[in-house]
Amino acid sequence: MDSLAPESLTAHHEAGFDHPWAVSDAPHEFTTKLLEALVGIEITITDLKGKWKVSQNRSVQDRSSVAKGLINHGHHEMAALVKLSGE
Repeated sequence: MDSLAPESLTAHHEAGFDHPWAVSDAPHEFTTKLLEALVGIEITITDLKGKWKVSQNRSVQDRSSVAKGLINHGHHEMAALVKLSGE
């Protein structure tokens, strides 16, 4: 993604949906107010800790449902991790 414009970010993240939403779908006054309210900050990261969350604490049925949803959105690798997390 070359641009951080709301239109390009939205297009990128909505591309996989059957009926993608576009910024132009919202009233211009609404998006203008949202853009005016944006605030940027910069944070220096000194330490980073991660946690593995792949529905491992859920039932087999729940994990299966999560995996199907991920597959439907093209996230096959993540779906495989969710399936393996209960084994």
